[in-house]
Amino acid sequence: MSTIEELESLFPEDPTTPSLALIASNGAQITLPYSTGGSDNPIIVLGSGCHPSKLESNDARAPFNAKTALSDRCLKESVRFRIENGARSRFQKAITSSSHATAEHLNLSGCVGAGGKFLGASGSGRYNKDVSDNEDDMKASIQASIRTGTIYIDEPHFSLNALADTRRSRSEPSYFSEIYGEYYVASLQLGADAGVLASSASKKHLETESLDVKGTLHVLWWDIEAGNHTESQSSEFWSRINVTGFDTLAGENVTHISLQRPAQEVVMEYVERVTALEARVRQKMDEFGFLKNKAVDLHIQVRDYVAALNERGM
Repeated sequence: MSTIEELESLFPEDPTTPSLALIASNGAQITLPYSTGGSDNPIIVLGSGCHPSKLESNDARAPFNAKTALSDRCLKESVRFRIENGARSRFQKAITSSSHATAEHLNLSGCVGAGGKFLGASGSGRYNKDVSDNEDDMKASIQASIRTGTIYIDEPHFSLNALADTRRSRSEPSYFSEIYGEYYVASLQLGADAGVLASSASKKHLETESLDVKGTLHVLWWDIEAGNHTESQSSEFWSRINVTGFDTLAGENVTHISLQRPAQEVVMEYVERVTALEARVRQKMDEFGFLKNKAVDLHIQVRDYVAALNERGM
């Protein structure tokens, strides 16, 4: 690949939008949201290699198909858990609303007359129309994020095969990265995220029309009067509620399209999940014994923790 082609691959069409490829080219640390993919076939495994150029593809597994360059002994004896002092948590809540009202009024009136002293006629009419529109919109969101600890590899070491492949890379620079990737999964940050966004919109349209007509016939000394009044009214009202919620600790998400229960009930449930997120995460950490700094078994504790994330309600 030429230098120009390499540069074009690093920069997206919009130069103000950073790309993962550009970040990776500088060797910077990359933090990604974690997806388990099922306990029997996890997407990400601690110590596995990674091809950052494939991170933006539609295949979630593609970037992590690389072999691990770390030794088995390293993965067996050097995996540690570090509790985050004070943890890192974030809580956000926002509510916005808007209201708009318009009103129109139309009034027309007139009269007409014809005839003489002994025979004549006159008439008058009045027309009224009122139109009013009211629109209301509201958006509310609440979100929480917490990170309580990190499972990491302390002093990682290459395997003998990986060391041998580094020598071959002296003559074939891309050989090592093609097998093991340019990056490796160095740690797993434990925690969870939850949030819900609810929006509502309503509109009311009211229209009223009235017509009054009055006629008078004058014959000699008599007046004959007749009148008519008509009135009509129409109204239209509609409302809509949209809901989007997610809970990574439970592995669940919901949208208004997939709702099986009333929207208000779902919103309140996710609000409770968000407000109780830290307590729920602490409870899960307690269940797996992640309460203090210690060595952990990659193939038992880490495996069981990942498997638990796939069980509903955890």
